[in-house]
Amino acid sequence: MPMDMTLYPPDWRERSRAAIARAGSRCEECGAPNRARIARRRGQDAWREAGPSDLAGGCEDGEYVTRVQLTVHHVQPARAGGSHEPANLRALCQLHHLRADMAIHVANAAATRARKDRERRAGAGQVVLL
Repeated sequence: MPMDMTLYPPDWRERSRAAIARAGSRCEECGAPNRARIARRRGQDAWREAGPSDLAGGCEDGEYVTRVQLTVHHVQPARAGGSHEPANLRALCQLHHLRADMAIHVANAAATRARKDRERRAGAGQVVLL
């Protein structure tokens, strides 16, 4: 999902870069280095650097190769009153950012399904009883 930059301060890119630098360009949860190719097992935090054989499709069973892209996570979401200050920001890899925001993603998905269901019923002429 693209970022709605209207929700961020004008200097967000600088703040984001500073948060990643402060973390040593590593995920603050698992330590995976930014932009590195790593192999990890689905659902597990452990990772290892991916070698040439991994990139050629030779991963062990249950592993996948990914390139780490650190993103900046708000510990207290901005929409819930959290700030964009350094103390509220953490550098996380894709896996850990998704996990940290899972409750928000689940709630948004449920709201989207409910909205689409209402729209579908209204388009079919069905009345929704309360």
